[in-house]
Amino acid sequence: MINAKGEPVTLELDEVDHKLKVRQGRSSFVMSLIDPTALKASPRIPPIELPCAVTMQGNDLRDAVRNALKVSDGAYMEQSDTAFSIVSERDIDTYRADFPLAELTGIRQGEARSLFALEYLDDVAKVASGHEVTIESGMDYSARVLFSIGKDVAVSYLLAPRIENTD
Repeated sequence: MINAKGEPVTLELDEVDHKLKVRQGRSSFVMSLIDPTALKASPRIPPIELPCAVTMQGNDLRDAVRNALKVSDGAYMEQSDTAFSIVSERDIDTYRADFPLAELTGIRQGEARSLFALEYLDDVAKVASGHEVTIESGMDYSARVLFSIGKDVAVSYLLAPRIENTD
């Protein structure tokens, strides 16, 4: 086999140690092979009925999450009769991104408000960027973020809410 630079590429399978050895020019890689039977089964996710939903552009979600990170490490995702919002608050600073429902699609009307760790929401928003995203939510409940990549890949994230300390 020859790579794009015209250098020979060799593949060697070590069946005893379950390793794949790849040599290309001056570089060599040794990769452990995983026995598919040793992988854990996917966790069973219970069916969750979330009362509210909106569909928006993933780039808008990503921008709102990035801005919210400048204020705090957590943000509320809220839905009212008029808008879907992402709100981040800390001591004297506040960030708020309002998306009027009239500008969104896939709306399932209702009231929702839950606090989420922006660290996780940011990871989801990065992947969802460039795609149409549906966010399902409820009052102090999990959120489900759904989108498709191409025609064949459906992505679904289930985010657990952060619990507020009321002391």
